[in-house]
Amino acid sequence: MKKIVLSLLVLTSWMVAFAQKDFQSNQRLKPLLLPNHDFGKTEINQDLTQKAGGDIIWQNNFSVPQDWTIGTNGQGTFIIGNNSHPEIAGATNGLSAYMGAMSTAGTTASNGFAFFNGVQYLINGAVDPQDTWVKSDTIDLSNYLLNYITISFNQRFRHLNYDSTFVEISENAGQTWVSYALNEGYATNGDAVQNTILKLVPVSGSGLTMIRFRWKSDSADDQYGSGYGWMIDDVKLIEPFLDEIKISKVFTNDVINAFDYYSTPLTQASPMTYGAIVENQGSQSISKYIKFNVTLSSSVFLDSALVTILPGGLDTVWLSNAFTPTQLGTYSLNVYATDQGVLTNNSMTDEFKITDYIYGHNYPISGNLTFGFNTVDATVGMGNIYQCFQNQQLNGLQVQFGTGTTSNTDITAEFYEVITSIQDPNNVYLTDGYYTTPSTINTSTPTDIAFDAPITLEAGKLYMVVLKFYQTSTNKIKFKSSSKGNDDFSTVGYGPFGTAGGINYFTGWSSAPHISLNFDPVLGTDEIEQVQQAVIMPNPSNGAASLQFELLNASDVTITVLDVAGKEVQNTALNQLTSGLHNLALESAKWNSGVYFVNIASNGTVLTKKFVKK
Repeated sequence: MKKIVLSLLVLTSWMVAFAQKDFQSNQRLKPLLLPNHDFGKTEINQDLTQKAGGDIIWQNNFSVPQDWTIGTNGQGTFIIGNNSHPEIAGATNGLSAYMGAMSTAGTTASNGFAFFNGVQYLINGAVDPQDTWVKSDTIDLSNYLLNYITISFNQRFRHLNYDSTFVEISENAGQTWVSYALNEGYATNGDAVQNTILKLVPVSGSGLTMIRFRWKSDSADDQYGSGYGWMIDDVKLIEPFLDEIKISKVFTNDVINAFDYYSTPLTQASPMTYGAIVENQGSQSISKYIKFNVTLSSSVFLDSALVTILPGGLDTVWLSNAFTPTQLGTYSLNVYATDQGVLTNNSMTDEFKITDYIYGHNYPISGNLTFGFNTVDATVGMGNIYQCFQNQQLNGLQVQFGTGTTSNTDITAEFYEVITSIQDPNNVYLTDGYYTTPSTINTSTPTDIAFDAPITLEAGKLYMVVLKFYQTSTNKIKFKSSSKGNDDFSTVGYGPFGTAGGINYFTGWSSAPHISLNFDPVLGTDEIEQVQQAVIMPNPSNGAASLQFELLNASDVTITVLDVAGKEVQNTALNQLTSGLHNLALESAKWNSGVYFVNIASNGTVLTKKFVKK
């Protein structure tokens, strides 16, 4: 079973309850007036025969702002405008600079849409709780006799840590509202997305129906609170299909009881339990099989699982039979179902890799998306949790730096065995590695970081790796990441992110950084050991200590000392040293008690020694 880790963010439940209503197949639609703005003349639906789905009952495209009412109970408010509005097009605080403008391709965005600009408050460092909405006039659904209706709208969306979005419906002219969460599957600080949302909701045929869109953020954190925004256009109420299945998410392994990896060494391959989130967007209950197909070249693994879901409901389906990969390569997982509705949303494909040596959570890099923190003058860290299935020697890490990483920044890679949780003070510190970013940062390909000493991972144990560094306003580290890869809560962040700035390890971030384990047996062995040996005397020491080291060849040497948090406490440059033995007095008498790491760098190689100050 997966060990429990402390979550910084609340895991959103995928289970949504809907009131079940009997669907009557002999119902008919009476003529319904469609007040359409810029969609053509006002029309009456004269065809009384119930269709299989897709008929538009009502629609509005924001070209007449008076059709909508805007309200707020917090910071900021919805606005109805177009891409030329200052809060969209503004060079400093405009949304288009951070999430792009509303696309006019296939939409009516040119004649207006509703939007909320939250990024302006984050940029200005003045975030307060937000709660704003835009609601329609009353919509007469008294002649609509079905028990469900589909709310459709086009959106452009990007959010930060605490932003939530909802569509809400009222059947008593706004006295009470039923709320449905939206966009829960999109990564925090991920890329902007523009798409059409379909949300099935129950209705009772009220002449006082209203819908509204609501943006909400409960945080007042000026650095991590609200951010980015939401644009909404082309709202429609549509008669739902009877039989309409949507596959909204695919899992290549059980994220509840295990971890979901994208890259797995063949030596660590284990039985994989595939799953998928299935939504019933049709107006009647369904009971059908969801099929899973895994392929690699000519090999095929086929299985299915039966799911029963009420209208508007969703469920997570897990296969009862696990699959263990036995070959190197990139596997494709396809999940699909058959229905009579929209055929473009009832299948989804994902992939995973079986590799020689690399073990990683991160999925393929998504554009310029990076994982990192903006905290300054503090030690921060990023990493992942890994589970070991076979004993194997680990030699280091493979990381990929992202845009925003600064040169000459010292990084400490710490590796722990997790005992009960990632915050357990009894977690076992196993080994470490050190890396100083070069003058030119490589963001296009991964970088290998060798551990000071290889370690053997044991089957059945849980491990945590975290790359730490002291971040300032000028020295920062960013890692490439993808918009997925943390459904299993395997990403770890270290820093002052707790209550009142409490410093600890936290999980719950929205994506996985490219910080992978590297089992390559030749990692680090191709370097010529310029520093032949080194010893610190005395060690431990409660005062002064000296470093003695031997050089293979004459060279310049830089001695850097870091504390366990990665903060530099001594940096000494020794130029034009001859080959042979050398001594250097450490400034340990003025250091606090604790563990320190002494790095001896020469001719592109680094030897690290551990020192304990009593």
